Amino acid sequence: SESDTEHPLLTAIARSKELLQESKFERLCQVELISKDPILSKELLSGLELTAKAGLNAAATQNNQPAITEWRRKLQAIAEAKKFQSTSVQTKLLLSNLFVRL
Repeated sequence: SESDTEHPLLTAIARSKELLQESKFERLCQVELISKDPILSKELLSGLELTAKAGLNAAATQNNQPAITEWRRKLQAIAEAKKFQSTSVQTKLLLSNLFVRL
C-alpha cells in the first residue's frame, strides 16, 4: 500500500538534507551511483531545490544575512543544474559540478 512506502520526493528531500551536511568529498563519492539512476538524479535535484528554498525562507525569517547569501548561492547552483539537466549534459558531469558548488 501507499503508506508502506514513502513518496519519492520525501525520500529525495531527506537525502538532500544529508547531502547538504556532507563534505564536498563525501558528496563527490556518490556522484557515480546517483548518476546511474536518471529518476533518482531528477528527484534529488527537486529535493535539493525545495530544501534550499526552505533554508532561504528560514534564514530570511531570522534576518540572517550570511545564511541568506549562502542559500541563494546554493539555489543558483541548483537552478543551473536543473537547466542543464533538460539538455544533453551528462548527469555525472552535472552532479559533480553541482556537488562541488553546494
